[in-house]
Amino acid sequence: MKICLIIDLPGIGGASIAANRTLDAVEQIAEPSMIASDFDQSAKTPSFCLQPGKKFKTFELFASRMLPVSLYLKLRDLELKRQLSKILNRIKPDIVNFHNIHSAGWPIDLVANALKYAPVVWTLHDCWSFLGTYYPTHAPLPDERTLGKLKATWASLRKGKSPHSLSALTPSAWMQNQASSSFWEGNLVKTIHNPIPESFFKDRDRKACKKALGLSQEKPVILCVAGNLDEERKGGTTLKKILSSSLPDLAQFVLIGNGKGYENSDRTRINCLGFVRDETTMQIAYHAADLLLHPAPIDNLPNTVSESMSCGTPVVAFDTGGLPEMVIPEKSGWLVQEINSESIVRELGSIIKSRAYENLPESTRQTAFELFHHKEIAQSYKNHFQLVKNQG
Repeated sequence: MKICLIIDLPGIGGASIAANRTLDAVEQIAEPSMIASDFDQSAKTPSFCLQPGKKFKTFELFASRMLPVSLYLKLRDLELKRQLSKILNRIKPDIVNFHNIHSAGWPIDLVANALKYAPVVWTLHDCWSFLGTYYPTHAPLPDERTLGKLKATWASLRKGKSPHSLSALTPSAWMQNQASSSFWEGNLVKTIHNPIPESFFKDRDRKACKKALGLSQEKPVILCVAGNLDEERKGGTTLKKILSSSLPDLAQFVLIGNGKGYENSDRTRINCLGFVRDETTMQIAYHAADLLLHPAPIDNLPNTVSESMSCGTPVVAFDTGGLPEMVIPEKSGWLVQEINSESIVRELGSIIKSRAYENLPESTRQTAFELFHHKEIAQSYKNHFQLVKNQG
């Protein structure tokens, strides 16, 4: 079976990481290829770059400034659809698997274009396909053009007579419910978790990992990971309030990601490692930690939580989005009901003082194995791909 995966930014962000892991998981049972906004030099599968062609780039160079923005964007969208058609004609896939497309500014009607060539399965890493923004709350509102394009595309899909089916896969049941009560109503929407590679389940000595990162063996370690630690959608404000509380006197906080002001912190209290791409370093950090703090006020199925659990490190998070499907109270972590900094500070303080995290590494890893192991998820993807291929 020939599977063509489409992702906007290869190697950047949680959706791209999840998409590439899905590709790795299914490559043993399918013939994969990938289309992205740029070539992924590390990609093991055939890779194609979706960008405007040379003629359009020449036109863009000389004429784009003289055109109204709306007309220029319309012409660019038409060019992207034309280029996608050329690639799909060349690949001739049995299934087109979309992931995120909005970060590169690609139009949503690329999906309608792909439906001319094969069944489309869209893996929903956020709510953009039906809301035009990341999430229903704690996210910027969509602009008028995005919202208009969204409504027009779905209206066209409803009226169209495509020879192929459109379905969605959601990493969490929460996202499935959100999608099914939106434009996706009437389409097949199924939940399949994002896979975690086998290497994350490898046990590492916690004391050795703490030593490798220069951390004290005496105080518990709380890890927080986000691409942008300051982003409100990732819990940036809550994190700052936690770090300004008395908790850094009780535990060492290790931060991974981009953020302002953390580099000058007292390293015995707050240690910022910056942005980390290397998976081995991430695994060492997860094993060095006694707890993962995930302060996002809303989220789908965050990679950081499933990765931490796979390393046997329990999680403290808000009871929001898809988190309750991952964090099982007193088995793989703790859920905070009230979404505010005061509540999570109290919960963290209680856990640190009781040292309750010491009892959860094995049950946390086992929960992750049951939920995120790549072999079963690959089979679930294969079953869904086979189903929609048979339906046409």
